[in-house]
Amino acid sequence: MYSGSGRVEVTVERAIAAGDTSNNTHLALPAHSGTHVDAPVHFVEGGASIDQYDAASWIAERPALIDVPCQPGELISLDRIGAELEALPVDIDMLLLRTGVQRWRMSPVAGERENFESHGPGIGLDVAKWVRDELELAFFGVDAISISSPDHREVGREAHRILLGPHPSGRHAVRLIEDMDLAPLAEPPRRVWVAPLRMLDGDGAPVTVFAEV
Repeated sequence: MYSGSGRVEVTVERAIAAGDTSNNTHLALPAHSGTHVDAPVHFVEGGASIDQYDAASWIAERPALIDVPCQPGELISLDRIGAELEALPVDIDMLLLRTGVQRWRMSPVAGERENFESHGPGIGLDVAKWVRDELELAFFGVDAISISSPDHREVGREAHRILLGPHPSGRHAVRLIEDMDLAPLAEPPRRVWVAPLRMLDGDGAPVTVFAEV
């Protein structure tokens, strides 16, 4: 969870081993738990919610992947990845940034898991603005817990508003997928399916993401 806030609760309500006729589990969790997608309404009043996207819009046909190894609390700037961004085909519909911090996520090393939750990297405003101005993306995905570094919250909030908000060109908002495990990808995937837990008026939702490789 972002900065350790919120909690996921899994409660066994019925169990065959206890003499019940079935196994039943109660699951309670925030919408922005684990690997999840941010819908525009997360930061933009009147923005689209999860249920307003049809099935076809959850498929990325032209994904791209950029590697940008990061340290705790680092803001990714155009100085770091400007050349890689400029080299991207203009017709990509998903951009994945692999910072390498997923290795901290379940690490037994003291402090690394806390770094993942509370001191992860984020994207700078210059990157958010460049992506919004130059690319027509459906998705922007990161392996960090958020595109917002908990150490730079105001920058992160503005980056969310830039990507999730309206654009003068009329381009649709960019949905954000955070806390993705991108480590297994040897190269950019051929296609990506995003399967959210769909709910009415959802500002975000846990997702399962499938990559064709």
